[in-house]
Amino acid sequence: MNLTQILSVEGKNNLFKHVANGRNGIIVENIDTNKRTILHDYHKISVLSEISMFESLGNDKLLSEIYDDISNLENNKQTSVDHTAEETMIVGYFEKVYPTYHKGKVKLSDMRKAIEWYNILISKDLLTNEMPIDGEGVALEKPELNGKTNVANSSKKSGVKPNSKSVAKNTNTVRKMA
Repeated sequence: MNLTQILSVEGKNNLFKHVANGRNGIIVENIDTNKRTILHDYHKISVLSEISMFESLGNDKLLSEIYDDISNLENNKQTSVDHTAEETMIVGYFEKVYPTYHKGKVKLSDMRKAIEWYNILISKDLLTNEMPIDGEGVALEKPELNGKTNVANSSKKSGVKPNSKSVAKNTNTVRKMA
């Protein structure tokens, strides 16, 4: 699954699609409403392709791998269990999809969020096994969310030096759901 363009922002319930890098942040589009907004350096942003869940065997499993397993189980359709279902149903479904998850570290809220995000992405037809391609047939790369690079590049054009307030935090670290 290619989740390199899909973002989660702490404190916001929606998923966002990376559109472009702006001068003071990144431009994103809400997947549900298609409204665009700018995320600044104070937003905690996670790229879905870098989120993983704890595994009881010591390894971590990427969310994209879990989504591959769900997709195979559900034949590329929405999950048979809704994210608002009872705890026992969600835990049972998750054990079927990801039997080696760490039961002490992966919380019910993480399972709900993973199921909810999967259903959103499937409903918007955003889960594919291919790299995204631009209009000219060239594969797009993972979005560069490190504002320091982007601000520095844009300042060369305008002649303005970036200050520390306009430099986004490096969000390219693997985030654990738990």
